[in-house]
Amino acid sequence: MTKTKIAWTEETWNPVTGCTPASTSNKPKAVNLREIQTLEIDEIKKLLDSAEDYWRPLFTLWLATGMRRSEIFGLDVSCLDVANNRVHVRQQLQDGLIVRYTKNKKPRTVPVTSEIMAIVTAHATAVPRLEGVPPLVFLSKTGKPVHYSDFHRDVFKPLVASIGRPSMGTHDLRHTFASQALSQGVSLKALQTILGHSDASLTLNRYSHLIPSDGRIAAEKMASLLLREEPVTRIGHSDAIRFVVHEAA
Repeated sequence: MTKTKIAWTEETWNPVTGCTPASTSNKPKAVNLREIQTLEIDEIKKLLDSAEDYWRPLFTLWLATGMRRSEIFGLDVSCLDVANNRVHVRQQLQDGLIVRYTKNKKPRTVPVTSEIMAIVTAHATAVPRLEGVPPLVFLSKTGKPVHYSDFHRDVFKPLVASIGRPSMGTHDLRHTFASQALSQGVSLKALQTILGHSDASLTLNRYSHLIPSDGRIAAEKMASLLLREEPVTRIGHSDAIRFVVHEAA
């Protein structure tokens, strides 16, 4: 990956941070109308199989929790609750800064399976670390905080292109988690909590079209997964509903 200098400083919340000064222009603000893309179970397996060993734990946790990319890259080792198989989401990595709050300014806790926790903690123990670098779970191969543009160009885009989904964005991994969770019966309220949406209406507006019309779709999907002969590994859970993919090679 291209080396990029990153400032390892901390930032506390300022209510005017990130605000744009008023403009005299009457030009309407552009709206991002890019279509949401989600992966199906077989594509999730293909992505994890195709991911480089070093980055596979990151993609596994991403798909198992639906965390925002800034939250994944800013995840501190101390946020891994190994005893209870929970991930505490309470900070972000933004432009090289550790920001001590989430997007909606509220920390949250996301459950994971023991298998996922084992994968993530093993990675966190083995990852290279430069002196003075914050104790983040995911770092670049040089031991520095991940620089998003480098990661997107050198890791993510080649990966999704290799599975035939070149137009996918990193946020689509979050959408994939939401899609799989809803398809198997997780409630909108539970999904709102896991994703960290400040308002349930945001979750509803974004994902209501993914809710099965009845329980049959979820039942058939789960049955088809559980009755497969191939070994499977759980990659995420909430509301006691778990979705699975084939064991990554």
